[in-house]
Amino acid sequence: MIFNTAMLSVLSLIFSFVLSMILVRISITLLSLLGLLDQPGGRYIHTKPTPKGGGLAFILAFFITGVFFNLSQTIILPGTMDLAFMGKIALPVVLLTVIGFLD
Repeated sequence: MIFNTAMLSVLSLIFSFVLSMILVRISITLLSLLGLLDQPGGRYIHTKPTPKGGGLAFILAFFITGVFFNLSQTIILPGTMDLAFMGKIALPVVLLTVIGFLD
């Protein structure tokens, strides 16, 4: 089977979606067990305690997908590695994630 950039893009989209769904489910369970819950009232509109930090799963899925498909694309299409992009956005994404989690 011949892989091209379009096929890898579709595969990365599917992989990222499935990985996000799995990681969100795990994070909801883990965060609930750890007691990291937003309580109803005040500025929150939910009516029951809700796990906070589920967005961490999306960030993790984004980086895992980015690294995995950059590496696989390099093997299939030599000379196309661009992990520099992931490195450039890592610090801002981590900072925004931490600020969002603390908020």
